[in-house]
Amino acid sequence: MKLGYSELRDRIAGCWQGKNAGGALGAPLECKRGMVNVEWYLQPDIERNPPPNDDLDLQIAWLCAVEEYGSGVSANVLADYWLTYVTPNWSEYGIGKSNLRRGIAPPLSGRVGNYFKDSCGCFIRSEIWACLCPGLPELATRFAYLDGCVDHSDEGVYGELFFAAVESAAFVEHDFDALIDVGLSYIPEDCAVARAVNLVRNAYRDGLSCDEARKLLFGEVPGAFSACWLKVKDMEGDDMADAPVGFDAPNNIGITMLGWLYGEGDFGKSMCIAAGCCEDADCSAGTVGAILGIIKGEKGLPKKWLEPIDGIINTVCIEKSSGLAIPKTVDELTDRVMACIPRFLPRTKLDMTDETERYSVLCADELCADNDEWLPHSDRDPGKRRFTAEELVAMTGCTQFFTFDTFKATVTLEREPFIAEGETLTLKVRVIDSGILKMQQWVNGNVYVSSGLVVERGAHFSTQMHNAREAHAEAEIVVRAENMTSPEADLLIDLSLGSRHDYGVAKIKLFAQ
Repeated sequence: MKLGYSELRDRIAGCWQGKNAGGALGAPLECKRGMVNVEWYLQPDIERNPPPNDDLDLQIAWLCAVEEYGSGVSANVLADYWLTYVTPNWSEYGIGKSNLRRGIAPPLSGRVGNYFKDSCGCFIRSEIWACLCPGLPELATRFAYLDGCVDHSDEGVYGELFFAAVESAAFVEHDFDALIDVGLSYIPEDCAVARAVNLVRNAYRDGLSCDEARKLLFGEVPGAFSACWLKVKDMEGDDMADAPVGFDAPNNIGITMLGWLYGEGDFGKSMCIAAGCCEDADCSAGTVGAILGIIKGEKGLPKKWLEPIDGIINTVCIEKSSGLAIPKTVDELTDRVMACIPRFLPRTKLDMTDETERYSVLCADELCADNDEWLPHSDRDPGKRRFTAEELVAMTGCTQFFTFDTFKATVTLEREPFIAEGETLTLKVRVIDSGILKMQQWVNGNVYVSSGLVVERGAHFSTQMHNAREAHAEAEIVVRAENMTSPEADLLIDLSLGSRHDYGVAKIKLFAQ
């Protein structure tokens, strides 16, 4: 399936127009609770003056990172952009940045001590990856994971994966049910995000009204977003959030689904329903606006909703004195995304010889996640230089991942990276052939630790790595805290291939408890 330049630009512009309009519509209702009848923008000064919104700001920062690093953009690169260019320090943003400043690298930066890890701050920035990977949800979700894990984990990240897959697929698939199936295929079927999505879809299929579906959602997949901002005495008993503080993404994704399904393809109606459910209203209305913007394209969106804003982008979360190039309009943002695509996508996903277009994107034939089952250890080349979204989602607990030139590795800690005097901590190392070597290898490992740590087991190891599917080399390392005089200590795992020049160093930082 081929997506030509002209159609692609129209759909990307539609995405950003919808994101901008929905964010503006929902902004006045953010952090409120209840059902509000919304029919139009609530700001009296909306003409060419949309409210600034972190939902769009953060994606501008990511675009600048992609312009600098291309497809080499990584979780660590995005983390550096967070610290340098993104100003907010609230909730998950602040906890993630605090962890990064402490030396805790992604993905642990989004997990350690982060009770907002399941909140809304990363599903709102899925559009940039969908636009850079149109019709290629497997690729879009991989970058969405690298983005989300900087300051989120678990349900927060699942939300970004879901929408990145939906939005990427929406460039070539316009059936709502099919798109929902694509999104669900990239996240665990038993997670709360999937539960919220399926609940709203089933309610719509069963003929429940929008208000009935909303009450069902709030009863079975509650959130606490508004509860963070309201005093208990101002909340009625039936409206009291029965969810941990920070557990917001599943509920607000359910609200987005309410707008999408019950809006039945009407751009304005869909955004108004989502915004009218309040909670994180700019996020839900902005996301449904972006989805419909991709499906309809900019030319298919009603001018009524676009003309007041006139494509103007206002920002608030980007450090203005940093020198970061901030687009002032949707047109400028769209053109810069279009310019990035040829050097962001793999060569095999582009047609640069199309005589009628500047370039075309060769979209995936199968949009759902590739969950085909192959025989373990069969003689089949994995051909995966980088971790896929499915591999990243399957990682459990405190796992850090590393991609080197010809192999990739994970290091899983038995618990969070804190260790008390005399305690031990076990780390499990897995080294995986990235599909380039075409032959079996031996992996050698040497462990180096800073003062205050002692390696009890696994200081030096050599283990065999096959190149068949699901094959990998494994080793176990046990360290003990002894006479720690610093609040932190480093552990370096030097990995090399016995018969080649290739090597990589995995750095793990531990903290005194």
